Amino acid sequence: MLSDIQTIINHHQKDHATKASRFNLFEVLRITSDEVRLHSRLLAELLDPKGAHDQGTTLLDLFLDHCGCKAIFPDTSKVRVLVEYYLGVTTPTSGGRIDLLLIDDQQNAVIIENKIFAGDQENQLLRYTHFGNQLASRGGTYQLVYLTLHGTSASDKSTGKTLKEDDYSTIAYAQQIRQWLGDAITQFQHVPKLAIALEHYQQLIERLTGQNMNQALEQEIAERITQDGQSFETAKAIANTLGAAKQRLLSQFGDDLAKRITATFEGSHVEQSKHFGAKWQGLELFFGESGDVDNRNAHIRFSFLSDFNDCYIEIHPGLSEMESIEKNHLKRVEYSTLLSDHFSGPKMKVQNTEKYWQGEWVCRYFKLDDRFTDLIDNYEIVMNEVLTDLKIIYKAFVQLQQQFTD
Repeated sequence: MLSDIQTIINHHQKDHATKASRFNLFEVLRITSDEVRLHSRLLAELLDPKGAHDQGTTLLDLFLDHCGCKAIFPDTSKVRVLVEYYLGVTTPTSGGRIDLLLIDDQQNAVIIENKIFAGDQENQLLRYTHFGNQLASRGGTYQLVYLTLHGTSASDKSTGKTLKEDDYSTIAYAQQIRQWLGDAITQFQHVPKLAIALEHYQQLIERLTGQNMNQALEQEIAERITQDGQSFETAKAIANTLGAAKQRLLSQFGDDLAKRITATFEGSHVEQSKHFGAKWQGLELFFGESGDVDNRNAHIRFSFLSDFNDCYIEIHPGLSEMESIEKNHLKRVEYSTLLSDHFSGPKMKVQNTEKYWQGEWVCRYFKLDDRFTDLIDNYEIVMNEVLTDLKIIYKAFVQLQQQFTD
């Protein structure tokens, strides 16, 4: 069975060159995880009945159908789509900004909180429920939607521990959004410009959610797996142990990386998470000797945006809210200058975060899910690549720490 599946994969890989199936505009532009400037704005444009696609309510109707929100609007041609809709100053029970607001002239609304990798904010869904109740008091109806990569529920932090799961609905990029895009692509084959744009976005969603196989390849493999019971049981056993296999590879990589960092960066120390490879877990490289309390605020993190997959490097330069905005800004400009030349390729994006986030610069790293084979067959290449990148970041880090300390 494994030999047959490898033959199927090899056949599809030969098509890459002729179909350019690995080329994706969003990845080339390095905006794949930008919730506001890519995902929310693109979704808003596609859902807007008056959007530049000139297809009226068709995309919106398909979306509402896939997401179970069709009953909210009696006439979808009246729907307006707003991005980052401002509710006012944030308080424990009101205010903030709604990622996507679909609303008509009768105060009916779909309120969408859009999460790619960002964490929940304090009482976020609770505040949006308060806004929805205001719409209901004016005769409207609403549905609160929590959109994530895999359809996870909101945390107690977001719900204020008062909202129940039936107070909002969860939808997933991996399921509802992917399926919506697939139906739209089929429906708009006669509008090639739109269909191609939708294909690029669907391909990005599949990569973000670990569904990298195209549907034709997926179907061929599924057909082979289900030819007989033994093949299916073998495939099921592999699927059930894949997570453990990834964890084994990453544990070895994390232990080795920590040792090599200690040997490479003099005058510093590293602390490794017990759950290296899990979401937001990795290792931290501190500027100074272990136990030096004064140096714990300034450090570099090598961590993961999702379990066993998207890596990032975050620079914590030790700034605080008490420092001037000018000094914050100057430090960010310095990091941009020192890092952008090296990290200008497709594998990494040097990203400026919010001005008071502890990590003033975040470098979005490679998708590790694409590199597990290299961790087996080309281990030293991956290790040396990470160490080389860390050396450049550490050099810039030390340079700026000394500059702003003097």
